[in-house]
Amino acid sequence: MLYLKSGALTKLFESFSRETEHKSYVQHYIEKCGKELSSFIMDRGPIIYVCGDFIKVLPEIKNSIVNVLVKFCGFSNEESELYIKNMEATQRYIVDSWT
Repeated sequence: MLYLKSGALTKLFESFSRETEHKSYVQHYIEKCGKELSSFIMDRGPIIYVCGDFIKVLPEIKNSIVNVLVKFCGFSNEESELYIKNMEATQRYIVDSWT
């Protein structure tokens, strides 16, 4: 929370799947907070950092972001995927993965 207090980080979305009895993963939280997240993406131009398993987790997270952009921004699936590719190209969507 030091980064939030210092202003280096303006918003933090977290999901801890191992700390609760009901399993809730990042992709579920993305869709749950979709309206706020899509607004934040479109209005603030954030850097999104995702970390996880390359085979299963990261595609699900990316798909959830695509769905949120479709639902709340009026993008088509293709436009949403292109938007995320542009974020990747401009270092605004950063992936840390393992297999």
